[in-house]
Amino acid sequence: MQVLFLEDVAPNHRAGDVKEVKNGYGRNYLIPKGMATLATKAALQQATALRAAASERRIKEASDWRVVAEELEKRPVVIKMRSGPTGRLYGSVTNVMIANELSEMTDRPIDRRGIRISSPIRQVGSIKLPIKLFEDVECEIEIQVEADTDGSEEFVLDESVTVQEAVAQEDFIAAAIARAEAEDDALAAAARGETPEPEADADSDEEAPEATTETRSTDGDSEET
Repeated sequence: MQVLFLEDVAPNHRAGDVKEVKNGYGRNYLIPKGMATLATKAALQQATALRAAASERRIKEASDWRVVAEELEKRPVVIKMRSGPTGRLYGSVTNVMIANELSEMTDRPIDRRGIRISSPIRQVGSIKLPIKLFEDVECEIEIQVEADTDGSEEFVLDESVTVQEAVAQEDFIAAAIARAEAEDDALAAAARGETPEPEADADSDEEAPEATTETRSTDGDSEET
């Protein structure tokens, strides 16, 4: 179906655009939410005015976001997570965590898709990340990952424990947390009525040995069939 977008819909649609969309997407989402309308002859007469108004609005929003970007470059984003005695995290810092923290800092909704993490953040420390806040508005922020402890955990490595043993213990705890998170995701998917795809069996490519049966011939000798 063809619709006229009444407002910007990230990441590819702008107010005033006339585009083909899937019927379900248009009738069940875009039109009920007032984001678009059917591209009738009467509606299309609004397209030029919508594009002009949207363009002015984006210019103003971009200016506002540049001010936010300048402020974020001056302030570190602090993320607290549980970690082991060597500073390795039980899990990893995600763009959702960073987006939530930035939203609180700026009092603005920050899209997690604009936060690019090139490699997993799994260690206490500081790291620089590029983020996209708005069209043509990007900046680099500092992420400070700190150990989150309530005092019940000791973060000093005992002399009787080797670094290798400590890392092995951290790996075990991190794996347990990952399994628990996977189970939570599976339960959430089940609650939404989604059916996860079955994992491929590692032995599925191996051919099962052919079954053999033993029979006895009339002269008492055994034969394989």
